[in-house]
Amino acid sequence: MTTIFIEDSAIAQILTSAIEAYEISHRRTKDDTSQKLETFGLLWGYHTQANQSVDSDKITAVMATVETSAKRHNEWVEPNFESLSMKKDFIEKYWGNLSLVGTFHSHPYENRGEIRKNKGWRASGMISESEDGDAEYFPVLHEQIASEKIKLAHIIVTLTLLQREGTASTQRLKNEGESRKGYRITAGKRKLWLRAYGTERVEPSNDSNKKCEFTDTSILEIPSLIARFNDL
Repeated sequence: MTTIFIEDSAIAQILTSAIEAYEISHRRTKDDTSQKLETFGLLWGYHTQANQSVDSDKITAVMATVETSAKRHNEWVEPNFESLSMKKDFIEKYWGNLSLVGTFHSHPYENRGEIRKNKGWRASGMISESEDGDAEYFPVLHEQIASEKIKLAHIIVTLTLLQREGTASTQRLKNEGESRKGYRITAGKRKLWLRAYGTERVEPSNDSNKKCEFTDTSILEIPSLIARFNDL
């Protein structure tokens, strides 16, 4: 099990990039009519492995960067692996206190009804068993850009706009087995969900050549979140 901590500065970067991709018009080619785009970024911080005094691994994200070169659509996002590798090399060389610890990306929806119907806060591929969903993609990304990392965190930000300002408090997810894995946020006319997943390095077996696997056992902790949104 891994506990993922997102510090206050990093959560601001994550949320604002997801909101921008959803709400703000983007320059695009004439044949691209996509609206409410997905976005993708990297998480930076440090990984503390479990030992005798610590009963679980801890991944702490202190900073996030956005992939401006990613191909973005309202149903998918495709990061540029050259960009991911460049950022990893650059930051880990010149900011020795930081390391690549994970990714984040957004799931934009028209309304809450669609989110509930599709369980849109969850990783794609878990419900429909799609071969090209998040659950299949995260391990590939881990292997391609950070095969030396034991674990990576993956945060999904799902969002929609409300017809009027919401009054619900920010709280943990309600679904059985998910309460410690994410949050629901009400911010004015915006409704957002945060959900954590992970990948970890494994030894290839006779049955599989996979070097990384998808996990759904991560706990998400954002200490500042509830106080910041509920105290306004």
